Amino acid sequence: MFTDYWEVADDSEIWPLMIGKSSEDDDDTRHQISVILNDIPCGNRVLEVGAGIGRLLRAVSMSGRFAESIGIDSSMSLVLSSQKYLEGRARVDLGDGLRLPYPDDYFDFVYSFTCLQHMISLAIIHRNLREIRRVLAPGGLCRVQTISSAGADPRDLKTYDGRVFRDGEEFAGQFKAVGLTVMDIREGITHPKHLWLTARKG
Repeated sequence: MFTDYWEVADDSEIWPLMIGKSSEDDDDTRHQISVILNDIPCGNRVLEVGAGIGRLLRAVSMSGRFAESIGIDSSMSLVLSSQKYLEGRARVDLGDGLRLPYPDDYFDFVYSFTCLQHMISLAIIHRNLREIRRVLAPGGLCRVQTISSAGADPRDLKTYDGRVFRDGEEFAGQFKAVGLTVMDIREGITHPKHLWLTARKG
């Protein structure tokens, strides 16, 4: 899943790679966190799939809404850089979403932002969603973002290296296929092509 692409040689490469800017954008982070946490109840544990350096995870941890904040990422260099960036507030583990190294029913909330849009096939997306369902506690929620092609110029979609979905209903089908109950589908709240879906286990 493009693991080598996400490796960085030094810290100066992190922000251009992750957000396309030379440094962290606090306004963007606040807006994205408000979308991720909107109407999500407090809980014991939260997981971010595709956490990178922990940009969003740190903000989630600092919100005080979860006792433990954990991320997972397949990039060794980003995971190592996260240790300094997070300053012990949270942690990012090395691994991918194909097999999450956590017990069943472990997290109250799982989220993912700008991660699934880099997954190249429905099979990979299906395995990631199946793992998200496995580690969610009964009644737990997940909120996942990807790319929608609705109303887009097909030439623009060539800039995305992963599987693009026609609309929210097509994306919702992947959640239903792994036994998650779709609660909400929204488009355009963080970017015109961004598609957000919230689902519940059980």
